[in-house]
Amino acid sequence: MSKREIQKRNRAFLYGEAMAQNRGDALVDITMQASLALHAKGENNGSFAVKPQKRFGEQQPNKRQAVDGQKNARKKNRAGKWKTFLFSEVLVRKNTSHKIAYIAVMTALIVAANMFEFKLADTQFSFTLLISALTGIVIGPLFGFAACFLGDLVGFLYHSAGFAYMPWIGLSMGLTATIAGGIVNGISLPKGWGIYVKLVLVSLLTFGICTVAINTTAFWLLYSKTSYQTYLIARLFVQGQIWNSLVNYVLLFVAVPIISRIKPLKLHIR
Repeated sequence: MSKREIQKRNRAFLYGEAMAQNRGDALVDITMQASLALHAKGENNGSFAVKPQKRFGEQQPNKRQAVDGQKNARKKNRAGKWKTFLFSEVLVRKNTSHKIAYIAVMTALIVAANMFEFKLADTQFSFTLLISALTGIVIGPLFGFAACFLGDLVGFLYHSAGFAYMPWIGLSMGLTATIAGGIVNGISLPKGWGIYVKLVLVSLLTFGICTVAINTTAFWLLYSKTSYQTYLIARLFVQGQIWNSLVNYVLLFVAVPIISRIKPLKLHIR
């Protein structure tokens, strides 16, 4: 083969490679243009979506895992609401030592309220109803009940004044804390007038359940020989228990909006 033929063959070979490369580049360009056109069309009408490619060793979440994740999130949300309802937002955010300190302070206030009473005319006034309701609001219905019942017992042991222990008084105080804490912390109403609606409910329920149904009934069963209606009217209006309750409820309406603005407490009353 002559030198000229070898040169012609080499030129033909190089020309063939160049043509193949040009055809390949053109094919790639056409493929890219088609892909971009399909993607743009899918963005316009929402009928085309590019699925993410699964990487090697990476597990894609399936529908069951997504449903389980949603269920777990709902369970955590319900658990958080129950914690807030039972223990109040104040105690939920605190550690164990702070929780014990809050409960001890509220118990001490209950003891002091049991010991501090004054008489005006023929009516015996005390602030046990007010402090019991505030205890339930601050530390929640569960610990509020325990603090009130324990505070009444300690107050009796320290200052019994010769009277027998009356456990129904501690029970009524504990239920006052439970009702107040449950309604104020557990019911969400619009800010502003919502808190006053909840306090009205607290006042009506605690007066009917604790003052009338528990305390008045217990005193009537143990110490009265008259009819229940007669004793109820005498205790409320002659002994003045209804006026004592009204004073405590008025102070409650004043105190709750004030303590809700105390920043260190962070009550966030809704």
